[in-house]
Amino acid sequence: MGNSFNVLHRAKAVLFRGPHCRRRPCRVKEREVKSQFVGFGLGDGSLNMLGDLVASQEFSPCLTWSIVPARLVAQSFVQCHGKRASMACRGTGCHLSTDSSSRIMTAAAKKHSPIRLQDVASEAGVSVSTASRVLSGKGAAYRISKSTQTTVQSAAERLGFRPSHVARSLRLQKTNTIGVIVPDMANPFFAAIAREVTIAAEASGRVVLVADSRDSTEHESCCVQQLLARQVDGLLICPVGTSDAHLNEIIGTSLPVVMVDRVFRDTGFVSVTSDHRQGAVEAVELLLTHGHQSIGVLQGLPGTLPNEERIDGYRQALHRNGIGYDSSLVRGENFSAASGYTACKSLLAERPEVTALFAFSNQHAFGALKALQESGRRIPDDVSLVTFDDHPLFDYLAVPLTAASQDAQALGRTAAQLLIGPIETGRSPREKRHRVPMRLIERSSVGSPNGS
Repeated sequence: MGNSFNVLHRAKAVLFRGPHCRRRPCRVKEREVKSQFVGFGLGDGSLNMLGDLVASQEFSPCLTWSIVPARLVAQSFVQCHGKRASMACRGTGCHLSTDSSSRIMTAAAKKHSPIRLQDVASEAGVSVSTASRVLSGKGAAYRISKSTQTTVQSAAERLGFRPSHVARSLRLQKTNTIGVIVPDMANPFFAAIAREVTIAAEASGRVVLVADSRDSTEHESCCVQQLLARQVDGLLICPVGTSDAHLNEIIGTSLPVVMVDRVFRDTGFVSVTSDHRQGAVEAVELLLTHGHQSIGVLQGLPGTLPNEERIDGYRQALHRNGIGYDSSLVRGENFSAASGYTACKSLLAERPEVTALFAFSNQHAFGALKALQESGRRIPDDVSLVTFDDHPLFDYLAVPLTAASQDAQALGRTAAQLLIGPIETGRSPREKRHRVPMRLIERSSVGSPNGS
């Protein structure tokens, strides 16, 4: 340890003169020397030799052309290949050379100093522009020979070169990232959408940043701000709330934005959603054909487009069969399992004539299952149950649930295409509204009233 401090003391005493010094001595700061020299993991003997080199009379004249920070001195030193080093200056550069090798010191330098494009070009013996074109996959377009391309690629692999996406983003003014915001990543429906967007993004050479808004407009607005701060090239949002007022940050901007699932009626954004009305009509008509007349509804967040269109479909199916709409049969306040549980409990207690339930989400269905079990009601003998949104576990329940299934994969793929296209071309889609058809999956949860 004493020898190390001796080296730092010697290095600190060295004076560098050059045009940047403005005719005044420039001293190497002790803390800089310590952080750079010791950071390379050099032993006491190596540090002593470095101190001798830095403090020698031969070294100082080589540095009169400019100020050389301690990091450059350290990097030059660890690139030496032996215990005894000598220095030669040519033009404006200084080079250390030795008689034997020291791979450990060279490895230490690489570990602490990222390999630059200039290093690859120098290793391959080509210009920086040639190296850049080869490594970006444009070698053939610029008629660079295959042998040169192989040389550059081998040099990059040998040096462990990794392209700087930050530098590329600054140059092209694009980050090749897409922001995705969903209400609940734990919900398989939204997870499937995010997965499809990720697959499409990767195919186009982009990465996806996913944020969870936790079904909160306030948190969703925060997620938008954070993704904008990361300069994403586009945003895909499965929005929450009943309006887009909390999304003022992106309204009227040139940033490509696509809304998925819970879209807003009067929004100017491109949107992709399921045909909620059609799905609800098919689900309710299935119950009606089995003889159910009193059908309770476990609704989601009132005022949202999916909820209102599902209500419309429910009413439409009742009207076709000569049954009036009774608003007291509609319960619930959001799309959560807790809301489904509470709504089901109240319907069972206050409207005992209800023989079937139509849940507006798979989370509602799980809440209803708990409420039905607690009340001693059996599916489908006592109460039939149909739900919106399929779930991977529905097939494995004691009584598999019938579901109006949204095609989450198609929603994700369509939304990704509508987002990536404008990012690449700069042109917005002609059509703003896009609908994906639904499919009714019949299982075992629907029977005749009272099991008859």
